[in-house]
Amino acid sequence: MKYSDSLFALVAVATAFVAFSCSAPAYKESNTAQKDGTYDSEFPHKPASKQLQLISESVCTINCIGSYKVYLFEDSDRLLRLGLNEQLLQKKSPVPLFSDNSVRGTATIIANDGSKIAFLTCAHVVDFPDTVIAYHVGPDGRATKYIRSVAVKMKQFNFISPFPEDGAVEIVFVDTQTDIAVLGRSLQTQMARGIAPIHYGLGNAKELDWGAFVYVFSYPAGIKMLTNAIVSSPRKDTEGTFYIDASANQGSSGGIVLAIRDGIPNFEIVGLVRVVPAKFSYYLAPGDSATEEYDPYSAYRGDSFVQKRTDLEAGVTKCIPAESIRISLERHKEQMAQRGYDCSGFLKQR
Repeated sequence: MKYSDSLFALVAVATAFVAFSCSAPAYKESNTAQKDGTYDSEFPHKPASKQLQLISESVCTINCIGSYKVYLFEDSDRLLRLGLNEQLLQKKSPVPLFSDNSVRGTATIIANDGSKIAFLTCAHVVDFPDTVIAYHVGPDGRATKYIRSVAVKMKQFNFISPFPEDGAVEIVFVDTQTDIAVLGRSLQTQMARGIAPIHYGLGNAKELDWGAFVYVFSYPAGIKMLTNAIVSSPRKDTEGTFYIDASANQGSSGGIVLAIRDGIPNFEIVGLVRVVPAKFSYYLAPGDSATEEYDPYSAYRGDSFVQKRTDLEAGVTKCIPAESIRISLERHKEQMAQRGYDCSGFLKQR
């Protein structure tokens, strides 16, 4: 072999080596989810916007307001819980105060037969206590047996939005054991009769595994939001409770969690958003009558009140499993039927 031929061969080998070393390894991509009958743990391989748009039309926000009459008592009144009644409250506190407590959450339409419409949410969103009693605190910082205040619920208002009518709904049932509630109302307009309930049914949360991919529809801060998350701590208890890393906020409670079984469009409702962990702290705040901006270099001498601050722990969201939803709806099926609500169609879906 001539020198020029040897040099040419060496250059060719070197070029091939460089080309091989600089090229990326080739991977064969799959365009379909694995059909194994389990919930998917990978991002969907097909567009899901049409299905998600349809689901979003069944998701609403709920605002609940509880109006309370509040009776206040001095420590010297020595008022005890035993024998407490309305006459005694009015005698000891003839000039009560009035206060409104509000809670916001998420509800999903699960039935609409043209006459009645039903919404699914969490019980703690709508379950306002009838009476709230607070006690005086002793020198040791512990509550005494003497009553400081009694708040008696006078009315409760529940509103669904968006809704083509006035949005007022009634509580059909509250199940504190499972933290499930159903709200509803009679329909007056043709537009309301045409609202479709969610057309995806209940799945099985106990079949979720670590890393299962889910979508979440809810109203954090009163804004309809869609987010995705992955499942952690599946089958946390015998009911099938699980956690997700979704970014939830006040108003997210009751939001639906949807998993996908063997690819789009096989959505199943596997749970509801239940609890967003939070830390609470208390601080002194100026009275409501103060309107001017305060000088940070001078002492504030006006009235001050204790305020409660809530700091949410984002990314840790506890969910009610679909099994608990199914149990609660089955348990109250007769009660719902007596009031004209039929959710059997939602229970039959899969």
